[in-house]
Amino acid sequence: AGCDDGSCTYPGCTVLVACNYNAIAGCDDGSCTYPGCNNPAACNYDSTAGCFDGSCTFPGCTDTNACNYNASAGCDDGSCTYPGCTDNTACNYNSAAGCNDGSCTYPGCDDVNACNYNAAAGCNDGSCTYPGCIDTAACNYDSTAGCDDGSCDYSCYGCTDSTACNFNSTATIEDGTCTYPGCIDSAATNYDSTAGCDDGSCTYLCEGDFNNDGVVDVQDLLLFLGGFGCMSNCGEMDLNSDGVVNTSDMLDFLGLFGSQCF
Repeated sequence: AGCDDGSCTYPGCTVLVACNYNAIAGCDDGSCTYPGCNNPAACNYDSTAGCFDGSCTFPGCTDTNACNYNASAGCDDGSCTYPGCTDNTACNYNSAAGCNDGSCTYPGCDDVNACNYNAAAGCNDGSCTYPGCIDTAACNYDSTAGCDDGSCDYSCYGCTDSTACNFNSTATIEDGTCTYPGCIDSAATNYDSTAGCDDGSCTYLCEGDFNNDGVVDVQDLLLFLGGFGCMSNCGEMDLNSDGVVNTSDMLDFLGLFGSQCF
């Protein structure tokens, strides 16, 4: 041709769906590129893609059981975290857990024999207390006991004075119950209501023995006659206690004459 008439066509991409389709290309030159995921960070990155088609999917957690499951993730990136106990004060704290599943258990006393057993405890915290005697007044009081087991013993209490009537050789704690010897005959003149046992010391009133020599004799008669006729405050010579010393008392004295007092 001697001159250009505008009819020239040039090579190019003649595929209509290609990214670089060239409507004026006269022939296909193999240069067509097609749509795809052209993001290198995507799971389905296509290095040959000529244009973005919106199909990219990105890494994430693809395990439906995980805390951070991502339904849109195109491939698993190993980031999955799983349910567990996330409370660092719990017995079963799991530092790798991604979300709390309500499984946390907490410290407490896990010994079924303890007073404060806690069935919900997940681990033992050393707080267990055990049965024993909790009465501070008992011989076997246990300051570490958490509850009373009925074992309290009080046998160590008693009278620790060896001179007492009720001395208890096995007692180690004085309880103030000691009683001591004395006259326990209420008929005696020296009766002791606090005495715990008789010591042979009882003495008795001997009527008519005015001089207290143990026998009612002439000496007592003379003393009686000295008081005969007394009209008031006559004391022991008023043998019938009628307030005076008269013949009636004389007859009583004669009835006592010769008596011996022991």
